[in-house]
This record gives sequence, C-alpha cells and structure tokens, in this order.
Amino acid sequence: MLQVLSNCWEGVRHAYAPFEADIRSGTADVYNHEMPGGPYTNLREQARATGLAHRWPEIARAYAEVNRLFGDIVKVTPTSKVVGDMAIFMVANELRAEGVADPARDIAFSESVVSLFKGELGFPPEGIPKAGLGDPLRTRRKAEEGNAKHVAAPMPGSVVSVAVKPGQKLAKGAPLLSIEAMKMEAAMTADGDLVVKAVNIKPGDVIAVKDLRVEFA
Repeated sequence: MLQVLSNCWEGVRHAYAPFEADIRSGTADVYNHEMPGGPYTNLREQARATGLAHRWPEIARAYAEVNRLFGDIVKVTPTSKVVGDMAIFMVANELRAEGVADPARDIAFSESVVSLFKGELGFPPEGIPKAGLGDPLRTRRKAEEGNAKHVAAPMPGSVVSVAVKPGQKLAKGAPLLSIEAMKMEAAMTADGDLVVKAVNIKPGDVIAVKDLRVEFA
C-alpha cells in the first residue's frame, strides 16, 4: 500500500511542478531574514510574479528590515504577508528602512500594512509599533472615477519629477509628472487645454494606484 501511495504522489508532484518555488538547496540566509518556511516559498513566488525574482537577495534583506521596523511581530498568516508585501514594495520603489522611517517622505502604504496598524490583525503583546515609521494610517485622497478634473496614479511607484504647479495653464500634451517603478519610468501628460488647481505630490513621494495626484480647475 505504501508503494502505491508513493507512486501516486510521484505523479502528483509532476503535475504540481509548475507551481513549485524552484528552490534547489537550503540556505543559511534564513538566519538573517528569519522567514518561516511557508512565507519564504510564497514570497519567492510573489517576487517572480512581480518581475523581481532576480532581486531576491534585496527582498530578503528588505524583509529583515521590515521585520525590525514592525517590532519583530509573530510572522504567521496573515501577518507574514504584511511583512512580505512591504518588502516587495520597498525593493520595487528603491526604498530602504531609513527612507520608510523618514517623516518628510510621503509613502502610500499597502492595505495590508494599514490593516496591521489599525489593529485589524490583532494586537501583539507589546502593542502596535509606531517608532521608526511614517504614518501608515494617514488618509490619502483618491481620484474620483470618471472625474476628468482628477489625475490618478496609473501604477504604484516613486514620483521622479513634477512639471506643474497650481494656477499653471497647460496645453494638450503638456507634461504633468513622471513615475518610476521597477526601473521603468512612465510620463503623464495633460489630456487637453487645462488649468492646474492643485498638486498633491512632490518628487520622491511613493504613491499607490488611484491616488489623486493633480487636480484641474
């Protein structure tokens, strides 16, 4: 019976192969990043899915930094995902711990991080850590869907440059701002002849999708 089960499992493994994490050996790096086994393989797959597999050593380093920033929380589902999401976010946006901790830097924290700091995932014995971080609970204004006067962030990333200011008159095609994510830069331009009412970003800000960036009169 054991051999029958063994043969069956071997066949299952072949079918499951496309979903495996492609980890060929053990690693001593676990003593640095302290990832549990499940989150380790899940984060490797997340890195591959987001095009960051080649930057795995940086992600592992960022994971360790996030773990310290978050007070060395117990890393089980769902808290392990919070740490992993933040590590991916930091690498994709070229951030280190000191950048995250900079109160002058505007960072669009992910929903999972916001949930942690709201206490929706429970409360660790020492409380939710606050020191060393920006303000994950700061309310960010979102662009209204269908509102032609609102310019939303098309993707998460870092603001490279801002080419407009309030009161400025723009012709169609005039540059508004540029965003960088994963070494790719995207420029945003005016859809028509417009007047700028408000600018809600500055170079260096880290933004999320649908954040309101520029508002027209």
